Amino acid sequence: MTNARERILSRIEQALGGKVREPMEPPGIPEIWPPDPSPPEALFARFERELAAVHGEAVRASSPDHARARLRSLADQFRWHRIGYRAEELVNKVVDGLGIGQLRRVDENWTPEQVAELDAAVVPGELFLADTGSALVLCRHRWERLLYYLPPSCVIVGHLDRLYAHLAAAWSAVAAWSQDRSTRGEFVIITGPSRTSDIEKVLTLGVHGPKQLWVFLID
Repeated sequence: MTNARERILSRIEQALGGKVREPMEPPGIPEIWPPDPSPPEALFARFERELAAVHGEAVRASSPDHARARLRSLADQFRWHRIGYRAEELVNKVVDGLGIGQLRRVDENWTPEQVAELDAAVVPGELFLADTGSALVLCRHRWERLLYYLPPSCVIVGHLDRLYAHLAAAWSAVAAWSQDRSTRGEFVIITGPSRTSDIEKVLTLGVHGPKQLWVFLID
């Protein structure tokens, strides 16, 4: 069964005379940033430093078990009784074994009001940028995007080998996702917890999104 996107593209093809869409070459990698051959240790050190500068915290974990122990510690420290999670392979490994009463598997049936009642969310990140301490997350559906924004605390989980020096270095991976016709939704760049300031430069956290944010990068 074709979806609405495929039907629209099919009508466009017919209007163009039935020409078959040829695979497009991905856009070239911007040359404004030179390549960075830094080893993972150096990239993580910079990522950790940049994320801390915007009031986030980076955690390097040697395994999903290590990440789970850190997550359990955070849940105890901040009294998270309702932890929502987006079911992805790595996320499932990290939350596996936490208290069953704490976990809530969030899906398309959840309302925004239900998501907002969670104490924290554990969600996947696809790519990470060391120069800004940013996480690139792929939100295919509206409910996935809300899970990153509405709970007051957010834990983003990803692989250390997907940490890049900057956006230009990650561009080939971004382009590959963009070319995949089965991929829908949008990339969102998250840099630390939500923050804003008034005209007197008084910084306030958590106004437009989570007040606390951790990024777990797993070896």
